[in-house]
Amino acid sequence: MTQLRSFGWRLKLYPARAQAARFALWARAGSELRDLLLERDLEHYVATGSRLSRRDLQEVVYEFATSHPDIDWPAQTRNQHARDHAVAMRNAFGRLGAGGTGGAVGWPVPRRGRPVSIYVHNQILRVNARYMRLARAGHGWTRYRGSIPEGTILSGRVRRAAFGWSLSLAMRAPLPPHVEPERSKCQVELGRGGMIKIADRRATTVYPGTPRCRAEKAREARLKRRVSRRCWRCTECGALMRGDARSSLLARDKRQAPCGHWIVNYERTGRLERAEAALDAFRRRARNRRKDAVHNVTAAVIRTYGEINIRAKAARDSAAMEFIRQCDYKSEWYGRRVKTEGTAA
Repeated sequence: MTQLRSFGWRLKLYPARAQAARFALWARAGSELRDLLLERDLEHYVATGSRLSRRDLQEVVYEFATSHPDIDWPAQTRNQHARDHAVAMRNAFGRLGAGGTGGAVGWPVPRRGRPVSIYVHNQILRVNARYMRLARAGHGWTRYRGSIPEGTILSGRVRRAAFGWSLSLAMRAPLPPHVEPERSKCQVELGRGGMIKIADRRATTVYPGTPRCRAEKAREARLKRRVSRRCWRCTECGALMRGDARSSLLARDKRQAPCGHWIVNYERTGRLERAEAALDAFRRRARNRRKDAVHNVTAAVIRTYGEINIRAKAARDSAAMEFIRQCDYKSEWYGRRVKTEGTAA
């Protein structure tokens, strides 16, 4: 019997102007629908002491769809918001019943216009070597960058991030064929700063990690200063306030701005959004470089050894945690045995 593995795959989309406008419309409509579901569920809970059932949530979705006929989004896309809301409520109240505290328990926070991901069912998703399209959407084919591995596409989600639009696919494919390891076992020691030491009977290999250079640190500091100098704008009076002044007020638990209005009513200016997008893009590229370096090491270790003993000294080191995470799922694919010791176990 063939064993299957489930994994995710992300592609960057390059929609045309009309396609991007359609995606943005669906994302904003999904945000409004999620807020409506939360509002109706809360009203029903206050009145009866119980939450809405899946059928009642579906009726709210149908009511929203009939009142917004101009959106014209696929039925699976809007129905998925009801399922996502039900799962979020079940998880939040489950953590509350388990004694959890904080913002992750109880009622979710309203979206308030923040866009959500667009669910895409595999029945309406069409892909080829360079383009993808939705069968029931009239905006044509959308170009993407990357390649899709062999396997079955289960579903997808179109998301908007700082770098643009992306398509995240949930896929399922057979496990790769079992390959016999070249050596029996090894001892892996993970240190601070991404240091990886691999020792076996024959030799010891040390990877110094990917330390950030001085120019990279200076670039990140310069982008942070640019973000702190950009302003927030009050939605009621239009007054401007620098980001560092806003952070200072929040640090002192001051919720009221100098103009007399509440800080929560302030919104980002266009220059602030562009500065934050540049900082996010810089951090994302640095994070991807570190993950790629760890991927190359873990792939070589999994292919070479049949038993891997990992000792992680750094409990909060991101490179060590990423190494352990990648070894866990790659060992299941290739039939290897991984044992983790230390503070990160």
